Amino acid sequence: RESLFPWLRGKENILLGIKINPNEGTCFQYQDLINQLDFPKSIDLTKYPYQLSGGQCQMIAIAQALILKRPILLLDEPFSALDFDMQIKMALSIRRIAKENGITIIAILHNLNIAYYFSDRCILLGGTPTKIIGEESINEKRRENQILQNFPFNN
Repeated sequence: RESLFPWLRGKENILLGIKINPNEGTCFQYQDLINQLDFPKSIDLTKYPYQLSGGQCQMIAIAQALILKRPILLLDEPFSALDFDMQIKMALSIRRIAKENGITIIAILHNLNIAYYFSDRCILLGGTPTKIIGEESINEKRRENQILQNFPFNN
């Protein structure tokens, strides 16, 4: 909720970047982006943030960040207010959108399972002072196998 403007409805929050930058070159079409993110029908984008759940607000904030189709997207815990199934769904949707549109995403994630679904490359930080303690490239085959293991109903 903190990244949304409380006096704007969900749709208005998503479109705010376009309203502020009307001459912006490439942007997603609003309905296209909502469809690509596969927003649940239960999210009423005519409501104000205080009328929505934390997870619904977080999904709106993700759409707000994506709408201008910037070449680099920085995300800090973008899925923390979503349940596990929705985290996976959003991670895969955002990953697909980024890949199809040449968007580089740098994300801070504390959930390694979600990082695994979301990333091409994971860098694990730790220690004091903080330093890189591990790095792993994630290929599509391993990601698909992991998805099938966590979602047996997909088989």
